[in-house]
Amino acid sequence: MNNRAIIPVAVLLLICCGTYFRTIYDGSIRNVEFLSIVAIGILTGVLLKNLFKKIFTTRDQRNNSQYAVIHELHGIFKGA
Repeated sequence: MNNRAIIPVAVLLLICCGTYFRTIYDGSIRNVEFLSIVAIGILTGVLLKNLFKKIFTTRDQRNNSQYAVIHELHGIFKGA
């Protein structure tokens, strides 16, 4: 997962938050406010999923490459 998937979602989330907080609150929730709340929730979920996926994928790849080097070195020293 690269930043091209994360950055547009973050920008859309900022726009939705700005739209929601710009509306005038009069004690009742209108359709626009309800849709803004739903959009903020969906975009937050997508953004968190993408961030966690990127973090854990990067960490797993790093661990796998370290284990590969360790196993390769173990094989070299075991054979010598």
